[in-house]
Amino acid sequence: MISILYTRLVYDMDDSTWRSCLNRVSDDIKSTINTYYQWQDRQRALFGKLLLFEGLNRIGYNIFGDVMDNLRYDEFKRPFINQSIDFNISHSGDYIVCAVSIDGRVGIDIERIRHIELEDFRRYLLTTEWGKIMSSP
Repeated sequence: MISILYTRLVYDMDDSTWRSCLNRVSDDIKSTINTYYQWQDRQRALFGKLLLFEGLNRIGYNIFGDVMDNLRYDEFKRPFINQSIDFNISHSGDYIVCAVSIDGRVGIDIERIRHIELEDFRRYLLTTEWGKIMSSP
């Protein structure tokens, strides 16, 4: 089973609501969140953890208080809880997503769609690769 959850930044969150959300995580997580300078980054970090807790709850793991105590990191610094639960958190722009699985490894990624200058990538491509890009619709 895979559970996918998402939310977006809240631009008009009052201090009381922020503190209430922040109080749902451990002191270690609070400390990490509070190191971020931008409020958007603090929200992304907090909301990612809250989505993880909700995702775990939806797949039958009511371990809210124990999640961060059981959080470990593999050799690539990818966080995991244990061998039977996998999750991945991503954010871009105003959106935060979390995928939680009990069926094996899971990954999720989002990216805000924005205009890019293709010419900026030309020097990294072979002439044939650049030609294919330029001839594509």
